[in-house]
Amino acid sequence: MIITTVTTKFNHRIFLTDINRHSTNMSCSSSPKWLREIVTNVTVKLKFTKKPENSLLESNQLYYDEVLKIYREAFEKLIECSITFSDILMGIKDAYEDALRIRDHRISHFKTQDVSIILFYWFLSLKSIIISAFKIVIILYI
Repeated sequence: MIITTVTTKFNHRIFLTDINRHSTNMSCSSSPKWLREIVTNVTVKLKFTKKPENSLLESNQLYYDEVLKIYREAFEKLIECSITFSDILMGIKDAYEDALRIRDHRISHFKTQDVSIILFYWFLSLKSIIISAFKIVIILYI
């Protein structure tokens, strides 16, 4: 087992084990206090975030946007507290933020297209109703 000592900018010492060992428990007392605080904060916020009871996409999207916001704040705090890994963590965060920004931009285009299509079909329906009404009026007056 390889053990490395890392000191954060808040002078917290972290003992990192070999990357292949996945036996880290973030709530154990050997974790740094700032890391336990981040985990506790996430846990509390997630408990107060209510998952929607329906399967509507918009409700689910709002829920997962809130969950993402909680984890985003935790990730930013993790970057702030970890000098050693802050560069790679910032790169990961930027990549996810860019992907989410593009996704949101694409979704906004779909919404615009959906509204345009709905308005187009509504206009066609309205047009056919008006034409039918004129035909009836013409027939009645003839």
